[in-house]
Amino acid sequence: MLRPAISYDIYKDPPDKVDLDAVTAYDEQHYSLVANIPNDPADTHMYAAFSHLANYSSAYYIYMWDEVIAQDFFQQFDQHNLLAGDTPMRYRRLVLEPGGSMSANDLVKNFLGRPQNTAALQKWMGEEFESAPQSKPVSGH
Repeated sequence: MLRPAISYDIYKDPPDKVDLDAVTAYDEQHYSLVANIPNDPADTHMYAAFSHLANYSSAYYIYMWDEVIAQDFFQQFDQHNLLAGDTPMRYRRLVLEPGGSMSANDLVKNFLGRPQNTAALQKWMGEEFESAPQSKPVSGH
């Protein structure tokens, strides 16, 4: 989450209001497991090497929205047998067959019967965090 947070925090404000070092330091403190060493002579200004910031900026978030839709779609299927029931054929008819002949939003609405939302992604993330092994805090020096 560090890089998306940095990207978002850089682009959410007018450029003349953004302090790249301050944004990076704040986000590293909140989203990274590795502590940043302030005033380190080897400070590399990570944001300067984060090519997503210059190449396609806010379009970076399309990846996350794709995950939202994918999880929403996946929850429609039988989790024990993805080919069971009418969902696979409905997916074929309503999403795959029309393909690029209609907008992605319409394909999603037609398949889900509603606009996309983040509920399935939140459920999936909650399950992922619940099943993840608990890490032990790293002790100091």
